[in-house]
Amino acid sequence: MSMIKLLKELKEESGYKKFFNDMLAKYNVKSPAELKGDQKKKFFQAIEDGWTSEDPKTDDKDIEEQKIRELIRSIMREIINEK
Repeated sequence: MSMIKLLKELKEESGYKKFFNDMLAKYNVKSPAELKGDQKKKFFQAIEDGWTSEDPKTDDKDIEEQKIRELIRSIMREIINEK
């Protein structure tokens, strides 16, 4: 799965979009693709460390959070393998 597709899927997650956009603003970029090297790794690590599910419609918040963390890890693996 491409990084762009993963990011789109992540951004569509309930409650996640605002958090993700806030992180983009913190890094002063419109897309993680604008980040290079260690900055990109730090960005995704901050996403993984900072995100917690807040969707009241989800019976098991841990499942939603786990799905997002798995997607972030997949993106991080792609970044590492690009080098």
